[in-house]
Amino acid sequence: MSSLMLMMSAWAGSIYINNIPVQTPPVVEMKNVTVRIDAEGNIWIDAPNYQVREVAPPNYVPAAGTNSVVPVGTWWLVTEDNGSTGSVIDVMVNGQVIRRVISGQTQLIMDVGPYLKQGTNEITMLIQPGAPGGGVLNIYVGQGSNASGTIRLEAPSVRYARRSADSPEGGLKTYTVTIP
Repeated sequence: MSSLMLMMSAWAGSIYINNIPVQTPPVVEMKNVTVRIDAEGNIWIDAPNYQVREVAPPNYVPAAGTNSVVPVGTWWLVTEDNGSTGSVIDVMVNGQVIRRVISGQTQLIMDVGPYLKQGTNEITMLIQPGAPGGGVLNIYVGQGSNASGTIRLEAPSVRYARRSADSPEGGLKTYTVTIP
């Protein structure tokens, strides 16, 4: 048992249940799940019979000068990977990394309302160096609704696409989104 504890303390990946990051793994037995570990050491648990809800991290503080956060369930980040390879993109909202998107991951659907503020917001794609390949990796951010587990984005405010022809150098792509 002590060797398992030692391995876990050296482990640097993240844990995701149904594509939602889990800060502190729950102490619960889950049945009929699929577990996979990716090259970065992230643990992905697909648990169709379990519902997991994403909440803002405990250290989240709204941007200076504002004490209002966009309501939960109104703004979403959605990924669509069409067989891409070699892409690693950190999605930032108002200077805070909220999620890392990696080629080959399953579709991500994340409520970003807790990270946004009323007024002007900057959404930045921090593209890590690496040669992109395969199909297109799309990242969308926009206003939408959750209808019984199906996210419907209206016209996304952010449409980012990483293609195999893009530079392997990495870089930044910043979008401005204004929320009344």
